[in-house]
Amino acid sequence: MSTPCHNTSSHSAAPHIQKDLGNLLKRFSAVTTDAADAIKLSGVEAVASYSWINSKTPTIAVPGSPNIWSNANPRRVAADLGVVFIDQNAHRMGPTASPLIPIFVAIDDLHKGQYEYTKLDLVTDRNNLCKLLRWVTGDGDTFRIDIERAGQTCLFTRCEEKDSEHVIGFKGFGHEYEKAATRFAPGCEKATGHHRIISINFGGLKILLRFEVDAC
Repeated sequence: MSTPCHNTSSHSAAPHIQKDLGNLLKRFSAVTTDAADAIKLSGVEAVASYSWINSKTPTIAVPGSPNIWSNANPRRVAADLGVVFIDQNAHRMGPTASPLIPIFVAIDDLHKGQYEYTKLDLVTDRNNLCKLLRWVTGDGDTFRIDIERAGQTCLFTRCEEKDSEHVIGFKGFGHEYEKAATRFAPGCEKATGHHRIISINFGGLKILLRFEVDAC
């Protein structure tokens, strides 16, 4: 069962925020107290990684590699243009498959099916934690995270209004700069993005965390 979790502070929520919502289960408020214990990050472990490969069917290279920093001489780059990914995992997997699937495929491949998922409290993308952090610090932007439970583990799925966009007008130089400043790693010439998966202990929770890496 999927339970959407969202910040309802904005009255101009995008349509995807409330699409297919069930009944309200619980309303959360950000805690404002100086007495809260300091939260520490510990036990960081590399678990797996993969690179998306440009293909008509969802294809990843495991362990893959991020692009390599080329240390090129300074030069001017063009503004971003064309189609750029907002959430490549959702874009590649399509509307009928979970964008979390590549996490488990990569882990099962590297750990030969022996990884102990039952020890995890939470599986999530970095993006979801960033949204929650902004929420607890008073940011009023509306967002949605879909939540499922598998045993005692919560699975957080990123939910965006769209998973890619066609750049119209000036939106910065980030993507073109990345192309100019990095080169493909050997064997990853068709890669379109690299993701790392780590486990961390945070506030008493064992978290499996996925995030994108632009270059190394």
